[in-house]
Amino acid sequence: MRVKLPALVKPENKVTSAGVRTKTSKRAAALLASSLLEDVELVTTEDKSMVIAPSEVQRGRKALLETVTKDFSAELWESGLRALYYDGRDDETLISHKQGNTFHRTTKKEHHVVLVGEPGAQYLGHVTTKTKEGVSTKEAAQEYFEEKGIETLGLLVLGCDETLTNTGWKSGSTACIEKAFDKLLQRVVCLLHAVELPLRPSPLSRPG
Repeated sequence: MRVKLPALVKPENKVTSAGVRTKTSKRAAALLASSLLEDVELVTTEDKSMVIAPSEVQRGRKALLETVTKDFSAELWESGLRALYYDGRDDETLISHKQGNTFHRTTKKEHHVVLVGEPGAQYLGHVTTKTKEGVSTKEAAQEYFEEKGIETLGLLVLGCDETLTNTGWKSGSTACIEKAFDKLLQRVVCLLHAVELPLRPSPLSRPG
């Protein structure tokens, strides 16, 4: 008897959502799901019609992310952005450029800033800044909000770490954002960086 499996392209599929949560590659997710079907004898040597291909997992993830983004956009339109949390890091980004009739891949170091919004602890997206300076973070975030149509008039809180790039009184990202919105915002500063700094040299200073 043939058992009909739920389509992976549906956002509610558990294989799709579990793969996104655990950061599993599409090939690994397809292999694990197909192996499970083989264990319960839905996939056999004679019948391999239910084997899951990586492309199915990829289509499912795309549908899931589109659904989540659509629901989140609707929530932001209703309530507006109340709190913005962000953090940046340098990443080696893979870039494809055309030279003659062929494409070549190179890596380029870029500064990416992740944006998380409240209410709902929702992932807004990430932006690439021109420099690590606070004004670049402000400009990139503003452009992103305008592009996505996210309402920021009700913004009350900014969350970031305590590095000088963020907390500088004149050119820090928090100061630049406050100047852009022409109002003071409640700053929620993470102090974990300050706590871990004194502990860094301790393992190196111990004998053995």
